[in-house]
Amino acid sequence: MANRFLLLMLIAILFYSFKGNMPAENPTKWESSLLKVNDSTYIIRMEVSISSHWHVYSHYIKDGGPVPTSILYDELINANVKDSIIEIGEIIEVFDPNFDMKLKWYDHQASFMQAIHVNGEGKIKGSLEFMACDEKQCLPPDYISFEFSIPKDAKPIDEVLKKEYLESKNILETSSSKKKKKRKRH
Repeated sequence: MANRFLLLMLIAILFYSFKGNMPAENPTKWESSLLKVNDSTYIIRMEVSISSHWHVYSHYIKDGGPVPTSILYDELINANVKDSIIEIGEIIEVFDPNFDMKLKWYDHQASFMQAIHVNGEGKIKGSLEFMACDEKQCLPPDYISFEFSIPKDAKPIDEVLKKEYLESKNILETSSSKKKKKRKRH
């Protein structure tokens, strides 16, 4: 009987110590939406709320680092990707000795958006790939699936979000063109 009690105590201790190292639940909550800009341009928006002490990585991470947040397409019917991924949120940039590189991430909340050009009615099916980490651990990469019928599932884009999107797109394009000019000089 004493051996049975000790065995149960050992199992309970192991269970609770293992459980203590795992996150209580997924530290991210994602919402996907399709926003109509005009009759031929739509924006896929993946918005995330992130639990305290956790973060998700930017799409713009160099090779050899953690898994960047990416929008992946499985099916595009009467639609094609128009622009690069645009990020909106307060980005944090720090050097990470584990990856020996500067990393960019978001904590609290962020939006990842991409413009799609559509000819008439269409369909978009795909997923968002991301990785959530805190200061002690990273969860395995995860995927959030989405599927939209165009124009049926689209909501009109509000002017504030449209302005943020265009400003972020302009910053990304300006940054990208400066990098290209620097490369040409060498």
